[in-house]
Amino acid sequence: MYVNGMNNTLIANRNLLFDIEKLPPSCSVFLGNIESIYLVAIIVSSLVIAATAVLAVIHLYYIHMLVNNENVQCDLYYLALLFPIIGFCSLLAMFLPRSARLMYAVCSTYIMLSLLKVIALMRDIFGGRTVLACYLLNHQEIIRLNPAPCCCICLPKVCSSERNIRRLEWMVLQSPIIRILLEIINVIAFLEQVGIMVAIDIVETLSMLVATYGSHIMMELGKEKLNRYRFSIIFHIINITHIVFTMQKLILDFSGELGLFVDGALLRSSSKAMFWNDFALTLEMFALSVSATKMLNPRKTDLFKNAIDAKTNNGIRGRNSNRFEPTGSPL
Repeated sequence: MYVNGMNNTLIANRNLLFDIEKLPPSCSVFLGNIESIYLVAIIVSSLVIAATAVLAVIHLYYIHMLVNNENVQCDLYYLALLFPIIGFCSLLAMFLPRSARLMYAVCSTYIMLSLLKVIALMRDIFGGRTVLACYLLNHQEIIRLNPAPCCCICLPKVCSSERNIRRLEWMVLQSPIIRILLEIINVIAFLEQVGIMVAIDIVETLSMLVATYGSHIMMELGKEKLNRYRFSIIFHIINITHIVFTMQKLILDFSGELGLFVDGALLRSSSKAMFWNDFALTLEMFALSVSATKMLNPRKTDLFKNAIDAKTNNGIRGRNSNRFEPTGSPL
């Protein structure tokens, strides 16, 4: 009797946990009953992501061929893959509504690590954290805690020591750690059927703001040298990706809570919000990829300058060596 009672309880809990009405549809169900508007969105996103992938291959080729510093090269590889990975995961989430939250978690973690990679790229351009600190001290640059977006003029200024630079890096590093922890909590909340999605979004947004604040402080340092590498453009592209990715989902989730998206026969309001968030991300990643291609042309930044100059000089020497030089009079 006891065993039968336990089995009945487990079956009841299993049915409650995986109630089809509470879950987004599976891929086969969704594609088998898809509405025309969702089909058009998926087709458009597929074409856009294909174009984004082509641009990514071009970016990776130029990084491989023209960047000599191995550490800088690895940093740029990671950043160049940001747009295709976010776009592909978003497209995959459009096909798989039930796995959309997982795809978002993957994208979220990758974006935060990309912001950390920007800080690593800054260090590698200088040659390390110690060299960066020495450069700042020699040029009498101090750390200002009120960077451009911040209007709190009462905040103090601190010494550009290696320890303080490491603290700023930790302000950025906390964000991917917190996001991973929140995604674990999100999975637990899903299994326990607890609705805390908006609370998780708010904590993620606060963590994002702290990371953005720390990265903006870092970007104010060493501008005289970094401007030659168009480093601020790299930072702003990654930062825009970061902010749009976080704020867009928060707004759409909140709109779903307010009833902007209504439950349909195929998708519930939360799944609709996630679908259109993923659709927008595919377009945004393509737009940012095109912008990066235009603004970070190899001939406009010193990241590629040494390799381009070397190839140019080798070409000139090669042409000169192939010239016919007469050794004497033919008579």
